[in-house]
Amino acid sequence: MAYAVHFDPSALSAALSVARGRYQRAVLRGTESLSGATLTGRAAQYSGRYAESRRHLLARLTAAGITWSIVSAPELRREYRAQLVMAGQPIPAADERRSYLVIGTPPVAEVVALEALAPVAEEIRLAA
Repeated sequence: MAYAVHFDPSALSAALSVARGRYQRAVLRGTESLSGATLTGRAAQYSGRYAESRRHLLARLTAAGITWSIVSAPELRREYRAQLVMAGQPIPAADERRSYLVIGTPPVAEVVALEALAPVAEEIRLAA
């Protein structure tokens, strides 16, 4: 189950280049959660250190100019559904409690020019 989404492989590569250690790379790849909920065993006993590691990772991403954000599962499904499909990423299940680390800028869906909509708007106005 993934805890991170990346829309651009180059953004993920750049993010991985600033990561220090296996845990931070796992957070960026989505195999570990950003909240630390996936820590088990002895790692869970050191959750404070792992939280500090995650904060440092996010600070290094920001310093490197890598765009990142944390979004909830409903927001990810609602706002980024088309971009997830375009990037070949799985659409998250309906787990309302989960948050995702989004790395990189989502691709912009093609925007239809207002001039192209003018004939349609005219037809709607005439039909009314």
